[in-house]
Amino acid sequence: PLRAPAIDIHPNAKWIQNGLTVAGGNGKGNGTNQLSNPFS
Repeated sequence: PLRAPAIDIHPNAKWIQNGLTVAGGNGKGNGTNQLSNPFS
C-alpha cells in the first residue's frame, strides 16, 4: 500500500526538472537519489 501512494506522487516532471539542474554537476549521484526516493 505504501508503494501505491509513492507511485501516485510520480509527478516526477518537477523532480526531473530539479534533478536535471543538479545533474549538471551530480548526474550519477542525482539519478541514484531520485530512484532511491520514489522506491523507498
